Amino acid sequence: AVHKKPEAISGYVEISKNDSRYFAYDDGSCFVPIGVALTEPEMHEAPKGKGYFKKDGKEYRGIITREYRRIIKRMSENGANLLKIRVSDNVFDARTEFPECYNYAAFALLDKVIEECRSYGIKVLLTFDCFRRYNHDGKAGLCMRYRKTGREVMDVADYMRTTEFCEEWLRDLKGYIYRYGNDPVIFAFELFDEMDRIEGLTMEDIENFTNYVIPHIRRSMPRTMIINSL
Repeated sequence: AVHKKPEAISGYVEISKNDSRYFAYDDGSCFVPIGVALTEPEMHEAPKGKGYFKKDGKEYRGIITREYRRIIKRMSENGANLLKIRVSDNVFDARTEFPECYNYAAFALLDKVIEECRSYGIKVLLTFDCFRRYNHDGKAGLCMRYRKTGREVMDVADYMRTTEFCEEWLRDLKGYIYRYGNDPVIFAFELFDEMDRIEGLTMEDIENFTNYVIPHIRRSMPRTMIINSL
């Protein structure tokens, strides 16, 4: 196996100027994404107070960076060039209940995984949110509260249609933009994973959200692609 040099990912990826159906590096050469989406690495339930993070009321720990290093190495050996990471998963979610206040332990883990990708010449697709964060057994997730009042959100779709939600969502994203925006190892920032599965949202709602937040992100991050998916 050939361990690629960091220079292998030095170019930014964008929509091809020759054919908008394809991706290309900023020098015009073709980029064909081949890779996998990884959510959570292997984890082990830990005694109370000994876990690295919590999920569903239980504490877990695992050798997170070592597991990702093994997978990234195998990806490189088999010709992959793209890794999708969903940062709304517990281990990488640096957001807290307070806007623009972050869990830097989560950032440190994500930093290590991204640098491992850089060393093997693999681009990273950072996906920031997922429908599961908002729909859980038909109920709003714990993150869904009006931050100004602390009142629980009763209708997720109604709240997500508001400017207040968009502004709070953007504030949560700032730390990721400052840390990873305009870095050529990042293939793209993906706003949501399967946003259409949020109960009650229409395609018009999704388009309105996307059209509202992208210009705000673009001002701080002009070189990195921004995408949304269904």
